[in-house]
Amino acid sequence: MQILCTTVPVWPGVNAEIKELASRSSHCLTQRDRQQKGTFIAHEIPNAHWIKVASGVFHLFRYNYIIVVDYYSEYKDIEHIADMITSSIIEKLKKFLHDMEYLAEVT
Repeated sequence: MQILCTTVPVWPGVNAEIKELASRSSHCLTQRDRQQKGTFIAHEIPNAHWIKVASGVFHLFRYNYIIVVDYYSEYKDIEHIADMITSSIIEKLKKFLHDMEYLAEVT
């Protein structure tokens, strides 16, 4: 939640507000000690564009999207998808990757 809110430039002090809200939330307080820190997995940065890309799907404001991010340039390509059915996601991903002749890895 905090990462999404800090990208909004017109909300000064958002980090402090989020911390205060979480400190008052009974759910956050009961779950605080259960949450484990994730391990950081380092990856090798390629030496050219579109050799290694990351992909994912997300839902925002009642719409579904697929995102493909180039590891080298961090360029993001986002497209609307009609539904979250696997076949729809694969078809859209194929369109993204069709012209990438040097692509070696998709994560």
